[in-house]
This record gives sequence, C-alpha cells and structure tokens, in this order.
Amino acid sequence: MWRNSSGEKQEQTDFFRIKAFSALAENAGKYLGKGSKVFVQGRVEPTKFEKEGKTEYGIDFIAEQIEYLDTKAPGGQ
Repeated sequence: MWRNSSGEKQEQTDFFRIKAFSALAENAGKYLGKGSKVFVQGRVEPTKFEKEGKTEYGIDFIAEQIEYLDTKAPGGQ
C-alpha cells in the first residue's frame, strides 16, 4: 500500500519478471519470498519468441545486483 500525492491510500502494485543467474539466483531463491522488498539493478534485453505460430516481442529484465531491503540477506544485512 502507498499514498498518492493527495495523501489517499492506494493499493495498485505493478509486477515485473526479473531473471537472475548463478549465485545471484540461488541467493534470491533462498532469501526472497512473496512480498519481499528488493532493489534490483541490471539491464533490459529485448526478446523475440514464437507463440501459436506468431512472432511475439517482449522485454527481459536481467538482474546484475540484488539488495535485500526487508529480509535477512547474505552477510547479515
């Protein structure tokens, strides 16, 4: 939940799929759960795939760094 510029409570949330690899992915799987707050730094990569015989386009978000904001992260943060 958050408040808009008028101070009214809002409950809209946006979700993004983020890909992580190697140790970064292992740590995310170990320390993150539904509703975990994180800061993710990385890159955006365009994607192209076939779906039902049509070419679809999308965007992948590739994590290069994850900071754990509200969970017990590696290193005791």
